[in-house]
Amino acid sequence: MWWKEPVTTLKGVGVKKAAELAALNIFSVGDLLEFYPRQGAYLDYAKLKKIKELDVDNSKQIFKATVYQVKNGYGASRRSYTSVTVRDETGYATLYFFGGQRYKAQKLKPDTMLQITGRVRQGRTTKSISEVDVQPLEQDEGKTPGIVPVYALSGNLTQKNLRTWVSEALRLAAKDLPESLPAKVVSQCNLPDRYTALKNIHFPESWEALRRAKQRFVFEELFLLQCGLLYYRQQSHDNREGIKHAADGTLVKDVMQGLPFELTAAQQQAWREISLDMQDKKPMHRILQGDVGSGKTVISALALAKAVENGYQGCIMVPTEILAAQHFETLEQYLQPYGVRIALLTGGMRAKARRELLLNLELGLVDVVVGTHALLEEDVRFANLSLTVTDEQHRFGVEQRARLSN
Repeated sequence: MWWKEPVTTLKGVGVKKAAELAALNIFSVGDLLEFYPRQGAYLDYAKLKKIKELDVDNSKQIFKATVYQVKNGYGASRRSYTSVTVRDETGYATLYFFGGQRYKAQKLKPDTMLQITGRVRQGRTTKSISEVDVQPLEQDEGKTPGIVPVYALSGNLTQKNLRTWVSEALRLAAKDLPESLPAKVVSQCNLPDRYTALKNIHFPESWEALRRAKQRFVFEELFLLQCGLLYYRQQSHDNREGIKHAADGTLVKDVMQGLPFELTAAQQQAWREISLDMQDKKPMHRILQGDVGSGKTVISALALAKAVENGYQGCIMVPTEILAAQHFETLEQYLQPYGVRIALLTGGMRAKARRELLLNLELGLVDVVVGTHALLEEDVRFANLSLTVTDEQHRFGVEQRARLSN
């Protein structure tokens, strides 16, 4: 199968280039096809202006120019900056870089062609560009208008390298790329087929085609995840007995009434389904999906309260210490006023505080614990755990989640 072949089968990929691709976790032709451009990073040559065409209205605009001169200087308040003068056949403009951006600007060499995005004003002698983002271009880029991808790079790889190899991989894919979704689902949901989506996520025919390609892959990820969860749920239902909780009691009702807002209809529906699942003797495996700020943590708080009022413990595992601290503060706000004992367990804790927390957890003196991967350590023992919540579960491996469940 061609997609399993090593990248060295592609023209121009030798041992050295393969090692540089390996640093990006690209080992096979299939890996290369699934190495998508950086989020939002595409160049649209059809929208590139000439310097003369730039409006001096303090708006953000995009243009192409060549580096003419790089200089360091100081502003009126003695704030250091780096200025880069660029030019095209219609005139000159000056780019201003401050702070950490100066290092990147100082590395620019004369005659380097750039795609430039920035806020345009009128300077003393040239147009002045601030809030600058630059992307080096190959000398032959932009001759044919179109949307091209920008990839993350490593070593001495160039955008031209990646684009050439991805194009070759797409030619192979055009012959017999397997579909990952049922034909009925693709048709009913009006999704592009997998090859069309891959082609348009790398080299979009239009911004609309790119939007639909992204939509296809987001759907695919969630669909396959849901299939896996349903399979796991079915297997668990067949082989294991879960913990049956009682109907919502005083604690859950108090927490809900104490919220500083009313639950939305979608939140109410999600909570009803989760609550009924927890009242079943079959194990619950659910994915709660929503945008940032849609209120997933509130639903988690209600589920944790339900576990506690039934005499059990609950835990929530998150990928970073910052996120753990945020969830801890939120759950304290929702649950602590009603006597729920909440603790925070992270890898950065002092040894004495960690030992005390683990002892309280094992003795049942902690009701809810929020933690990072530290929850998976051998010495973490619960008195009576009935509910685990994994936030951003795609950031954890299957084995890690299974260890917590077990």
